[in-house]
Amino acid sequence: MPSDQCVIKNDILYLPVALRGRLSEDQLKPIIASSIVFYYTPRIQMKENLALVGFLLAPMLALVVTLALAGPILAPGGPPTLLSLLFIPLFVIWPFVVIFYGGYLISMTIRRLWLEADRITAKVIGRETLLEAFKKMRDEGFPDEGRLGIRRNYLLASPQDSQRPSISERIENLAKMKA
Repeated sequence: MPSDQCVIKNDILYLPVALRGRLSEDQLKPIIASSIVFYYTPRIQMKENLALVGFLLAPMLALVVTLALAGPILAPGGPPTLLSLLFIPLFVIWPFVVIFYGGYLISMTIRRLWLEADRITAKVIGRETLLEAFKKMRDEGFPDEGRLGIRRNYLLASPQDSQRPSISERIENLAKMKA
């Protein structure tokens, strides 16, 4: 479980073990609030679902429709034409491009949604309160945060890491917000 996010499953709040004894109750509340905003704000959940549909399902559906429409035109029953032979690599490569690039776009979208949840939380409970909690977490030096801070290639990162902003990114996001 990420050290800077709470997980809510079946209406039960799970806190990371790494936080146990490191943050006070007052410092945990902003972290919990940000997680609740992420998991229960309809607009954020709608954007997350639309990212899945838009970046994975829609391109695959476009491929199926293209195959259905272009198939009879490219190979009308005779020997394969040059045009139909040129399309074969496209049809073979397209699903891989959609899966990898679509997964990358979904991960980036979810990361932006976490940052949006932080901004919403900061407007409700106060930017300084949330910043203080994140700075305390940054100073604690959790192992997963060190890993997130040095990642460069989001496409090859593990799904859990590629969908999470680091604490430094979350602090920068809040620092850019107007007071």
